Amino acid sequence: EGDIGFTFSQIAGWRLAAEAERLERDHEVVLIDSPPHAATEARIAVRAAALVIVPVQPSPMDLWATQPTLELALSERRPSLMVVNRMPSRARLASEMSEKLAALGIGVAATTLGNRVAFQESLADGAGVSETEPGSSAADEIAALGMEIWARAG
Repeated sequence: EGDIGFTFSQIAGWRLAAEAERLERDHEVVLIDSPPHAATEARIAVRAAALVIVPVQPSPMDLWATQPTLELALSERRPSLMVVNRMPSRARLASEMSEKLAALGIGVAATTLGNRVAFQESLADGAGVSETEPGSSAADEIAALGMEIWARAG
């Protein structure tokens, strides 16, 4: 298969800032995935971000766990976007979760990712659902989320 223009780097600590700047020169988009408990990496990632994407599962504990990342984005004056992941199909729970997130005054993606087996299966294959199950509901959700993030990040 041909080169599709992706570069993967695994950098930790203080070197992350320089690597992000280097990648930004050669790429249209740089995505930094940082564990929220790694304070140095998270702060560097947030400072470099045009948009901080915060995944959250629809539970009070998961919502609580996002607070440090959201506070970091706020302190660094970076816009953040909560993305609800593993959303059950029950409409009542979905609407309650969306209402609670909106009440926090934080940007919430209109697109949610369902609790779908396709996501776990594609991960096990080392691919995305757009590759393993094109045309599926999971692939449609990822495409919609990608377009929403692209529009918000500018």
